[in-house]
Amino acid sequence: MTVQEEYTDNATQSKENPKSEFRTYISPGIAYRLERPQGTLNLNYTPTFIISAKGVEDNRTNQFLSFRGTWSPGPYLRLGIADDFAYSTDFLAQGDLGARRTGTTPYLTNTGSFEANYVSPRGRLGLRYTNIFNQQNDVPLPDDSLTHIGRVDGELTGPSMTLGSSYWLTRGDFNISSPYWENNSEVRVRWPVLPILTGTFSGLFTYHDADRALSPDYITGRSRVGAAWSYGPTGSVEASAGVDVFSPQNPTPLAADDEGTKIRPSVSVRWTHGFRFFTLSAVYDQTYQANFTSIENTGLSFTRTAGASLATTGSLFRDLTATLGFNWVSNEFEQSTAQVTKGTKDQTWNVEAGIRYYILRPLSLTLGYVLTLRDSTDPTAGFVENRVRIGLTYQHDLF
Repeated sequence: MTVQEEYTDNATQSKENPKSEFRTYISPGIAYRLERPQGTLNLNYTPTFIISAKGVEDNRTNQFLSFRGTWSPGPYLRLGIADDFAYSTDFLAQGDLGARRTGTTPYLTNTGSFEANYVSPRGRLGLRYTNIFNQQNDVPLPDDSLTHIGRVDGELTGPSMTLGSSYWLTRGDFNISSPYWENNSEVRVRWPVLPILTGTFSGLFTYHDADRALSPDYITGRSRVGAAWSYGPTGSVEASAGVDVFSPQNPTPLAADDEGTKIRPSVSVRWTHGFRFFTLSAVYDQTYQANFTSIENTGLSFTRTAGASLATTGSLFRDLTATLGFNWVSNEFEQSTAQVTKGTKDQTWNVEAGIRYYILRPLSLTLGYVLTLRDSTDPTAGFVENRVRIGLTYQHDLF
């Protein structure tokens, strides 16, 4: 059970008319975990009741549900089922800092999947089906979507190389935007160079085929070569670089292309290191990214992301933990949709700091601060928001 008081100086993430708000969060949650030799079950449910100081009409209820189940009916067969449900009015709860869904209007998203894997000492063959449903509420033109994804994965492991490949077919349907088919294929190779150094290669090809004649088709491709290095018991670095290609196939008024095929650098870097008193991590990535399954369909974008985080360990303070994080997302949109115009560029920064102090082992006090800033070539999309929160959390193990 968490009870939290929060102050925000821009409750609707507005540029022209920011409004401050005090609000109280009451979040009773339950988590269940079951482990057996042939399977596992995990269930988490957290409703959050938001009480606004402005009045009853501004009160809201958010709900989050997560379910995971696995079963091994035989020595080589693994079955899995998963579902993630969210009904929320908080744009940060989407988990996508660059998302254009802001304000306090509610949205609903549900992602469910089922997979079957045949696993042997020499490799793996897997089949997966994923269903994604997004619903927008209290907006003039809701562009709700339903997406079906069928995927096949294979991997072979040898003494000198691991080879993996995937193919997945996507069908997306919308209320407003054009339905589409999308074909994706990927290949992955890893080979040991030294006991602590592994070489990597990956290639990805995508063909996006929109149903409507005025909606753009395109091809994207990405290839990267890199290495993964593990140093010491708690340190690792993984870096890769290559090229990204974007090639429009039928320029339309919604995606008029004056530059033809675009070729851009493709980079991914991840680093983490654990020290005695704290853990540091950092990440940077840039690539073409499809956003058709997001709450707000913004089509294809060239996306750059960067982040860094610091978290203290129990060796520094026994009853106190502290975290500090920074994230940055830059989106350059390549298509016009109901939510964004082609050529729009957004940059969003987020800084978050938090402290948790255990008054008693079941009871903890939390303090937090979040700064979110967005700059955009769209004059209506930018905003600055500061959030300060204080709360108490009580956790009890029933059995």
